[in-house]
Amino acid sequence: MTFPRIVLAINAAIFTGFGLWALADPVGLVALVDVAAPTPTARADVRATYAGFVLGFTLFLWLCVRKPEWCAAGNAACALALTGFALARVLSAALDGPVNPMLLALAGGEAVGAVMAFAAWRKAP
Repeated sequence: MTFPRIVLAINAAIFTGFGLWALADPVGLVALVDVAAPTPTARADVRATYAGFVLGFTLFLWLCVRKPEWCAAGNAACALALTGFALARVLSAALDGPVNPMLLALAGGEAVGAVMAFAAWRKAP
């Protein structure tokens, strides 16, 4: 397997894990960053955003792993999505003040994933 496909597969696996976690335990997932989902409506929205969208995006990434001609598009989408997550978290911390350290850990992981995806995007055919 090539470097771009390996990076894509790693990011797809991580997104898969978060999506499944959100589906199974939406309250526990968002509690990591001090968010509550106390009602059925709130849990449904967490599942839609963190499970539904993420798992849909994950399926796209797995398709890109399987189809070498889609690898560049998958890494581009992954790089841009992870960059958006990381920058929004850091910007929010800068605007609003101290945040839960888990938020910064997530931003760090997203930044690493984004850098890897950008590198893989450049190397993809």
